[in-house]
Amino acid sequence: IPGLAHDLKKHELHRLRPGGGTAPFVPLEAWRVLLGDRNGNGIYDDEPSNINALHIRSTGGGLASWLMSTSVTIPLAGGTCLKDGDVFAFDGHGGVDVVYSESFFEVATQTTAIDIDAFAEGPGGALWFSFADDEFTASPALTAQNGGAPSIDEQTVFRLDPAATEAVIAFTKTQVVQIFNQAAGTGAASVVDVCGLASDPANPGHLLLSSRSVSSSFQGRVVT
Repeated sequence: IPGLAHDLKKHELHRLRPGGGTAPFVPLEAWRVLLGDRNGNGIYDDEPSNINALHIRSTGGGLASWLMSTSVTIPLAGGTCLKDGDVFAFDGHGGVDVVYSESFFEVATQTTAIDIDAFAEGPGGALWFSFADDEFTASPALTAQNGGAPSIDEQTVFRLDPAATEAVIAFTKTQVVQIFNQAAGTGAASVVDVCGLASDPANPGHLLLSSRSVSSSFQGRVVT
């Protein structure tokens, strides 16, 4: 990519410049400083393996407004541990703030040991999220919304409304596949996994979705 001195890494964060082009926001070297010497070997060479979810708040600025989740649990210096189901941000003072914990999502969906794969805060305060793996729920309501099956596919998109204690299924696996097929004009049976969510700024009340599919019809594309 023009202007970058190295290849893009899957745990780096980049942004598009208003006039075009890409600018690194949190490159590899920055991650190593932000996370510190996690293994205590005296070398700042530790970084996450992958960033799963990313949401940028419209208020505030800098890293404190970038909410994210990693693909693996990360132990930090001082005993803090970031779980792969946590949504966190850097607090601007060298620390980490867990904004939404893994247990928060587990309680909302009556699941255990989840991994957040996609996450977004809606303009009205609703939370949208999707898991990295298929998960079993103990919730009768979610099971009913899932066609009677307690195993919820990783393509499923949840919504948790303000003041609600339990999430609902916003889009089932079948509905997600239909959305992508309609957008791409295809007839695929799966999009594998919903790996990105965001509010659509051009269509208030709508969502942007991306998938982990390797199909040329879906790969690298965002649908609304």
